[in-house]
Amino acid sequence: MRLARAGDINLLLDLMDEFYAEAGYRLNRNRASVGFNDLLEDGRLGWIWMIQAEGRDVGYAVTTFRYSMEYCGRMAAVDDLYVRPEWRNRGVATEALIEIRNFLKSRGIRAVTVEVGQENGSAQSVYRKAGLAAIPDRRVFACELAAPAHIVSDTPSSVGS
Repeated sequence: MRLARAGDINLLLDLMDEFYAEAGYRLNRNRASVGFNDLLEDGRLGWIWMIQAEGRDVGYAVTTFRYSMEYCGRMAAVDDLYVRPEWRNRGVATEALIEIRNFLKSRGIRAVTVEVGQENGSAQSVYRKAGLAAIPDRRVFACELAAPAHIVSDTPSSVGS
């Protein structure tokens, strides 16, 4: 695994496009490109990794940061994790998450979170193997304040861009 560089943006966009297509979304490549650029230019926002196997880039992971009063320090969220289908079920994602977890800990990050769909049992299994666990008494709530990087429909969004 390696930290991504500016020269990886086209590959990152291709990987993110594949990732979103699996969920039935179309990717707004321009918006996603801005997000990748922002993260690569300002390490205070988060980090992007290229997941590698057999010397090839086979996926990517993104972590972003926030400050937590509960942990009295920075927390990371695994915002995206994608491994190409032909590399799945080989432990690649689990190894990547363990490496990310150890890297974050060495940088003083106090906790790591991830959102996962309730029906996505395979992703939940990967997260559990990497040491992440569901918190039974908590739920994630969100309010969109801007349009996401995926295109929900061809009609203009009621959410600001």
